[in-house]
Amino acid sequence: MFRTASHEMFKLKLLGLLRPLMVAGMILLGAGVVHAATYTYTGNSNTYLDSNGSCAAGGGGTNLWSDPRNWAPPCGNAGPPGPGDSATIGDFTVNVDTNVTVGDLTFSPAATSGNAIYVSNNATLTSTGTFTWIAGGLGNAPGYGVTTPSGTFHIAPGGQWVISGAADKRFSESFDTVINDGSATWSGGNIHLYQSGNKPAITNNGTFTATTDASLIEDTAIGLDPIGFVNNGTFRKTGGGGITNVSWAFTNHGLVDAQMGSIALAGGIENGGMNGYAHIHDGTFNAAAGATG
Repeated sequence: MFRTASHEMFKLKLLGLLRPLMVAGMILLGAGVVHAATYTYTGNSNTYLDSNGSCAAGGGGTNLWSDPRNWAPPCGNAGPPGPGDSATIGDFTVNVDTNVTVGDLTFSPAATSGNAIYVSNNATLTSTGTFTWIAGGLGNAPGYGVTTPSGTFHIAPGGQWVISGAADKRFSESFDTVINDGSATWSGGNIHLYQSGNKPAITNNGTFTATTDASLIEDTAIGLDPIGFVNNGTFRKTGGGGITNVSWAFTNHGLVDAQMGSIALAGGIENGGMNGYAHIHDGTFNAAAGATG
């Protein structure tokens, strides 16, 4: 095809007019993209750059989620994770001292380490993705002391709470609570309750499904009568042919559904002490054929 000089000039002028619009569109498109990141808790807040610019240890570290140095290599400044991000915490105790929203969260300390995630200052840690709890505690770990008001772990609507792994887990001294507005799946490990205080350790407004014969065990000293589990949604057992023992105080306003094996709410109306007690109000109990509730 034969092209004239005037034709080529027209193309150049048209391109000059369109280029600003194309650049503006690319900027708007980029502004709408959320770039999620993956963070691993390293606990390196006790590192600093000395006068020679070398990385040195010392200087008073923290165990705060909000300290960006704790999510970075030594002398780094990478965190903390926020909405849409994924966070992994291994063998550390972490204090969530301000409101936090994160996508996925995995907590996998050594089974015997005594480490925990605890929420202080009446803050809330919200997971909008999957919160995987493999070991350790939710609430202040023994030996760290209770110095601030406790807070809340929140499983957002559409989120998942995965309680997995054979290690026992615990709710302990700081009286933290989990509010489940999503779906929880408990596949392994007994969950111990130690002094949940004046609010439930777990409030289930969604679904809480046990696929295991593990137990909810109350370890609280006699006479403290903690509030344990409040079920406003569905507490269901779908796996394990044996008994899921619940020795926590259990208050039901929803559905308790044993589709396989048994759910045993220890202690009848009130035994107190180590056996816990069960409050049965306006909810529904359903047991499939061959199962007991």
